[in-house]
Amino acid sequence: MQNGPGQNTKRGMALVAAIGMLVVFAALGTAYIGYMALEFDEAGLRLHEVRARKLAEAGVYAAIGEAQAAIARGEAPKPEYPIALAAYRQEATGQGVYPQTVHVRVSDESARVNLNYASAALLRALGLPENAAKAIEDYRASGKSLASLDALRSEGLVNAATMQSLPRDLLTVYTGSDPRQPHSYLNLNSAPDPVLAAIFGISVEEAAALAAKRPFTSWEDAIQKVAREPSTFNVPAPQYASRDMPSTLALSSRCFRMTSLVEMDMPGGTGRPVHAGVEAVVALLEDGTYAIRYWREIHSGAAKAANETTTAPSAAAEETGK
Repeated sequence: MQNGPGQNTKRGMALVAAIGMLVVFAALGTAYIGYMALEFDEAGLRLHEVRARKLAEAGVYAAIGEAQAAIARGEAPKPEYPIALAAYRQEATGQGVYPQTVHVRVSDESARVNLNYASAALLRALGLPENAAKAIEDYRASGKSLASLDALRSEGLVNAATMQSLPRDLLTVYTGSDPRQPHSYLNLNSAPDPVLAAIFGISVEEAAALAAKRPFTSWEDAIQKVAREPSTFNVPAPQYASRDMPSTLALSSRCFRMTSLVEMDMPGGTGRPVHAGVEAVVALLEDGTYAIRYWREIHSGAAKAANETTTAPSAAAEETGK
């Protein structure tokens, strides 16, 4: 029995529809496979980023041990420690081990002036306006202390223009142990020239010449090298008549800023190195323990830029610290 023209037409349309559905399903399947491949790559990248971040965190703790050992030997910590660590990855043949190097940069946090302890005279000498220095002093007198440099603005102690002009690299809030009894929070032997100039009431040029005469071995030695009348210094007045070191000053440090950076290179992810970083301020206590005063993660872009330069990141976004 032969099919009529109408029946052939219907079968042809059904075939076209079936082929069309197969094309649609094939396209959906291909899209799904592509999507899952992207998800797999994204998961691999996220896992690599977690590995890199944990390496950076481990670098901080390893550097703390190196710094503690240096201080126990009577030495200052080195400005940088290359820390050998390993990243691990589960593979078909077992656990893959990929050696990595974490670079931890160390700077003396006690080289900075602590806003919670510094006198108004010292703050003015650093370039803060009179009204800002007075506001900070009154704020501390009320029994409060600043948790970060950014708290200056959030607490209404300075205006936007003053906040913008602050010498942030010369200031801190993390040194010292007890805000009620500030002790040895500012290291004369590591303070940069502008800080020395502010402490001793001299020009930055004179401070540079003074820095070349370091190390200071005592307060009396510092006074002799400055060759100025101590009453002109911007340090607490009760110490003027004494040959002892003013309580706020020191000749060594136990508080350091550590910037741990890693460029992790191992199979998987995007096939490119993954960057991560951590910045921390650590106080090494006299009983052999330590206290972390500040901590923030450095996102991958900033960590990559820091790895490519010789300058460690600053704590410009301290409100993100913990």
